[in-house]
Amino acid sequence: MSEATAQTEPQPPLSGLGIGVVMLVAGLFSAASGFVAWSLAGSSNHAPQVVILNPEKIINAKLMAFARDESMTPERASQEGRNISKALDEVVASYRDAGFVVLHGGMVLGAPEGSDVTKEVAARVGVDL
Repeated sequence: MSEATAQTEPQPPLSGLGIGVVMLVAGLFSAASGFVAWSLAGSSNHAPQVVILNPEKIINAKLMAFARDESMTPERASQEGRNISKALDEVVASYRDAGFVVLHGGMVLGAPEGSDVTKEVAARVGVDL
């Protein structure tokens, strides 16, 4: 073989790199992409938050307060009923706007402790339970 033919022979594409270096770089890219996927999956919670509200408890408590109030007139009772209904609608809307699903408490058979917000909502709309 002459010197001229030795210089023109094609070299393998990775002649300057060892197979170990290629595997190391591939492993680093794989680890980095796995870490990014893991951190993104762990940092976002796609399940909506759920609260439970039993508006009948609040309305019944308000009705009992009406019954004890001797100065209550039918007109005033009607206005108070509209006011409490509007207040409850606003509270439900605020939970919805904050990303919560609001379930009717009378329809829920079981839920984790702390998910029922009926007492907090009653206090928010000025009703003692």
